[in-house]
Amino acid sequence: MINIEEKEGITLGSFNSALDKGIPGIKRDDIKEVSVQHGGLFNSILKVETFKETFYYKQYLNDVENLTYNLPDIDASERAELAIKVQLISGQCNYNEPHNPVPEIVYVDHESNAFLMEEANTSQPLIEVLEQGGLSDVQLTKVSSFLAYFHKTTYNIYSDEESLSNVEFRDFKLSLQYDDIAELLTEKEASVVLKCKEKHQKTQQCVLHGDINSRNILVGKKGVSVIDFEQSHLGSPSYDVAYILSEIFISFYVHNKNSLKEKIDLFVSTYASIFKDVNQMSYEKDIAVHLAIQIIYRFLGPSAHHWTYYVSDKDKEELLNISKETLLSGSFVFETSN
Repeated sequence: MINIEEKEGITLGSFNSALDKGIPGIKRDDIKEVSVQHGGLFNSILKVETFKETFYYKQYLNDVENLTYNLPDIDASERAELAIKVQLISGQCNYNEPHNPVPEIVYVDHESNAFLMEEANTSQPLIEVLEQGGLSDVQLTKVSSFLAYFHKTTYNIYSDEESLSNVEFRDFKLSLQYDDIAELLTEKEASVVLKCKEKHQKTQQCVLHGDINSRNILVGKKGVSVIDFEQSHLGSPSYDVAYILSEIFISFYVHNKNSLKEKIDLFVSTYASIFKDVNQMSYEKDIAVHLAIQIIYRFLGPSAHHWTYYVSDKDKEELLNISKETLLSGSFVFETSN
């Protein structure tokens, strides 16, 4: 039997307490290995390996220091409640896939602001695929399909549910990605950015993932998996679409410019073919503007080194120019006119 409290010199009292209370299907004697995982923004994650399967135990924390961001002071209980609720909602969507892309939550400890979930069906972070320029059409359409089914299922259902609005954290993100970026642009460009932000703040059409980046998407033979729903909020589906599409756009621009338009069109059309209600919105224009902002943020934001470390200075300059042209035109631009 593994001594969890002494593992790696870290006190894991919350997980020990959960075991004492009783986690369905898991006993101490079942556990082969427990290891601390790194990378959580304001949470602690343990990988729990039993002799039969693998789980992840995630606990939300208060008073977390972060050297990159001045995070809003939202209590861990609120963040945990939101993450659990949205992961459960997303896990119940019909994705028309043999394997659910959302790991199942098997145990919730409200007292410790924690939950235990099954291991995802896939394991390779999408960022590794994008870095190498290896994103296949199958992977691309599965990412697009996930968002379309998730947004379609939550469309106009939760607009009055305050617990899902997450306004304080939403506005914190918008301040970083929109207000701060606007300060780096011309007056005309900045005006487009700020209008886009204000429109998003007034929109509560769908439950959004809110942080659908290439480290929260895992790919593999069984399709794609999506994790980390703690930054979810209510808003326009175009925000989520542009969020991940910005990274896909950058990857194809760097590795295969000739197919860039084709791949972006495939992503957008796949999404619209599933979530048909978006055809009644100013869908493509909204995505184009959000996309331009998100690309600029990937290069000029405080965490740029996480997303665009593989991009040359020449491609960076061209992508920034393309994004600025997109802002002013309100439609997709695939090559710079400069």
